[in-house]
Amino acid sequence: MGSSFASPLGYGGKIDLNTDEPLICDFKTKATIDDKKQLAWPEHIQQLAAYGFGLFAPATNLPAYFAAYPNFRFRALNVFIGVEDRQVRIVEYEWPDIVEAFAQFSCLLEFWQRIKKFGPYAKPVTAGNNDSTASGQKKA
Repeated sequence: MGSSFASPLGYGGKIDLNTDEPLICDFKTKATIDDKKQLAWPEHIQQLAAYGFGLFAPATNLPAYFAAYPNFRFRALNVFIGVEDRQVRIVEYEWPDIVEAFAQFSCLLEFWQRIKKFGPYAKPVTAGNNDSTASGQKKA
């Protein structure tokens, strides 16, 4: 069953399928599956890694979390579904690749937060600066 989550790191999402195993699964549909073409792209594993860490390791200090829980792991996989040809391919990722993908995602998240002045990079609201909310988002 799927679920939604919000990470204290400043992102969230809706997971297609997760279990207590722990396992994160995301379904991707395509018109057809062509075994000669690449199915999985870096963004796919980055998404799964972000969802897995956000759901199963809800901590802001992941090195400390890993120190406290050295055997922490989750499985991450994409299920690619060809709508027209009814083909299915499953790609499961290795743990070291998941950890690296989360590091990549974390860099992208910081980049986005800095550009949007969001989260830890939000401009403080002052008496003379009330055009932004505390989260850094513009008022409507």
